[in-house]
Amino acid sequence: MSVWKESYVIGVEFIDEQHKMLFDMATKLLTMVQSQDADERKQECIYAINFLKDYCIQHFTAEEEYQKQIQYRDFDDHIQLHHEFIASVHISEAKLKLNDFSIAMIKEFLGLLMAWLTYHVTGIDQKLRRNEQLNAAPTSPMQSYTDCFAQSAGSVLKTMAGIDVARTTRGAYHGGEQDLHIKLDLVGDNPGYVVFSFSSVLVVGLIEAMTSIKLDAIDEMVHSALAEISNIISGGASALISATGRYCDIGAPQMIDTVSDAEKTHGFSIDTALGRLMISVNI
Repeated sequence: MSVWKESYVIGVEFIDEQHKMLFDMATKLLTMVQSQDADERKQECIYAINFLKDYCIQHFTAEEEYQKQIQYRDFDDHIQLHHEFIASVHISEAKLKLNDFSIAMIKEFLGLLMAWLTYHVTGIDQKLRRNEQLNAAPTSPMQSYTDCFAQSAGSVLKTMAGIDVARTTRGAYHGGEQDLHIKLDLVGDNPGYVVFSFSSVLVVGLIEAMTSIKLDAIDEMVHSALAEISNIISGGASALISATGRYCDIGAPQMIDTVSDAEKTHGFSIDTALGRLMISVNI
């Protein structure tokens, strides 16, 4: 089993080879997490964390040197994404140690890793080949927060899983009993929050697209991956909003069990061939 796909190739040989090594490590973690041997899981995870801390620095340094050579237009923003991921690895390491590398914590780390790697390679790094801005989508001062979230969500779903948006429908927020919910705070000129509700069939499609494995259960890996996907969508929406002249930043994603009536007032639905994503933007 391998989670690397030829569609991830960006056309710069040394970067592609390094990306393959990162995905090979993710593949090993996916295999390891199924082991019944707790000590084996712990040792393999320690190795993976140490590998990522060392190798990501090497890879990011090489990639940043390449960006300098081609005078990449969003060099500073791209570096910031690298710094944020390295920080996430260190935070995950601390949580893993605190919980003695429990299988739940390993799965949580794996979900974050798979979602981040998939989007970074299929979305962010593909822009290097074209020397394209990270957030090149057009915006206007009249564009609403909801418009920006819809635009970002459609782009992220397409980039990460090849999912085309069939229809975006405004209206009262509604979701299914089996939906998984993620909430993020919005800070800035218009503070508030956003709630994502992923239908169960969309969850299966997204995870299988990222990992190439059949999903047996909704577990910590799934929750973590959805939280990171929601974080990526919100980050893209935040950039679009800021481009209209309104400052917007986001808080950390949190899993929530239910959506309150107050959180259902400003909803829209994104329908795809793989399922539905409901997003409620409240400001």
